[in-house]
Amino acid sequence: MDVSASDRLELAEQQADDRLKDIHDRLVIENRQLYQHLALYLQVLREGLLPIVQRACFHLVTQASPVPYAKLSDPQRSRFQARIRQLVDRCTCLLTVEQLVSLATQRQRQEQRRLRRQGQELMQSLDSTDSAPDPPPDPGKAGPPFSEHSIHLGLDLPLSADLFSRGVPGLAGLNPLGPIPDGQDADPSEEGPSGGSDRPDAGQAAGFPAMETLLALAAESLEAFASADATDSADSEGMVGSLLPHDPHRLMQWWHQVDLALRHRLRNLSHALNVVLVREGLSHALVPVPLLEAVLGGQVEAMSAPANLLRVGLPNPVRPDRIAEVFGVLLRQADLEFELPRLRTCRQRLEQHRRQVRRMAQHHRHWQRRRQSIQAQMLWEKDIIAADSHPDSVD
Repeated sequence: MDVSASDRLELAEQQADDRLKDIHDRLVIENRQLYQHLALYLQVLREGLLPIVQRACFHLVTQASPVPYAKLSDPQRSRFQARIRQLVDRCTCLLTVEQLVSLATQRQRQEQRRLRRQGQELMQSLDSTDSAPDPPPDPGKAGPPFSEHSIHLGLDLPLSADLFSRGVPGLAGLNPLGPIPDGQDADPSEEGPSGGSDRPDAGQAAGFPAMETLLALAAESLEAFASADATDSADSEGMVGSLLPHDPHRLMQWWHQVDLALRHRLRNLSHALNVVLVREGLSHALVPVPLLEAVLGGQVEAMSAPANLLRVGLPNPVRPDRIAEVFGVLLRQADLEFELPRLRTCRQRLEQHRRQVRRMAQHHRHWQRRRQSIQAQMLWEKDIIAADSHPDSVD
């Protein structure tokens, strides 16, 4: 490689480094504005959440089931209104950027432990299947109609039945549609009907390097960002630097996890409100948490209902030919932004930031690949020169 070619590669590498540094510097400035707009979004949500919840409960008790509320005494109605305020106040205390980042980290750790536990159960089931002795032949039954050295293709499942009763991760259609155990999808930082506690870590599956590698890769993908809790004495600059990643790809993942954490908070509040409605006799049936999550995730289509209310049709066990309509509270970000014009304006600003970060991620990927390509070319030319200088050194 001549001197001019080497210089061109070095200049190209320096150009790629400068572009990546420029993207990093612009992202630092973008993170400050993003943090401010996200904090403003949550502030507007905290201020307007109580009237929206009261309006949703008003539609539910006056349209879906107006008779039970009219029969409540004055102390019962006062207690019901106070309970709504308590639940909303408890939720609004947790609607901050720092609290949502902490919840997102907790949920990722829980998902990591769940994957490890499922992997361990899968390995244990495989071990138990392989080590299980063959049952002794029944003398009363005739033997198989084939010779001793023939191949028998049976239709038995290769895994034990108890494994399929729990559900095998990764095999579609085998997981049973049953109720989620208490605390499995709970928020440890909240009290109430959906509260739970962390479970101890499950160990890695031993003796299967391939499975351990897959589980490790899954754990790394779940830990897409690392956030540190900001102390009260830290300034806003250090707080933003510790909460928001400086890589555009990781920032997009961070943003997605924070959105899921906010949805989780609102879902827990909706479930707590539905429990209060059932306890006071204002609702006929409690909407289960998996159904709320399925509606939020788009797996179940809900019927038309007022904002922040859920109306779904479920099979009627008494009359199978009819559909039973179930009503409940379900706070959704789209409905909240529709009800609060200021919140909708904050969402538009956040979407502008999202588009800018997405463009930064595309440019960052382009220049990162270009720099890697240039480095590979430089190393290739270096190896070629070294091989030509010492032709007898390689056997």
